[in-house]
Amino acid sequence: MNLTVYNGEQFIRSKLRFIIFFIIVWAVVVASFLSKNWIGAIIVLIFVGGYFFFLNKMDKDIIIKIEENWLFIDEKCYERNNFSGFVLEYHVEKEQIQNIVFLSNKGTLIFTLHDTPEHLETFIQNLVKIGELPQKDNYEQTLWEKLCRKLKL
Repeated sequence: MNLTVYNGEQFIRSKLRFIIFFIIVWAVVVASFLSKNWIGAIIVLIFVGGYFFFLNKMDKDIIIKIEENWLFIDEKCYERNNFSGFVLEYHVEKEQIQNIVFLSNKGTLIFTLHDTPEHLETFIQNLVKIGELPQKDNYEQTLWEKLCRKLKL
């Protein structure tokens, strides 16, 4: 059974956010050039390039596949016993399930859904039945996860 998701958690960002970001970066680069800090300007431009690279990479659709003892996420393979369960996150404004979160000993894997509700329901049933992963009501987020979600990074 397969499920289509985005490569990570998706956030809706306004155009104003990107305009402000561009103005701040432009001001820092200009200030670096005016103060003859070439290396600082280059480092800022490298960070901006990396940000847009990863932002673009997150839009990629990937497939999650469940088998009896394995969970395949894109090209990675995880043993089922590495996960303690999963959580479905509900988006109140859209009135639908938005994210699926896999809980492991090492942290969490969060993916924004990009599939039909019927397909999701079938996948969840197979995940509980075949993969023997329990569905949990919620999970403990670290301070870093809460901050990144609040800032929509």
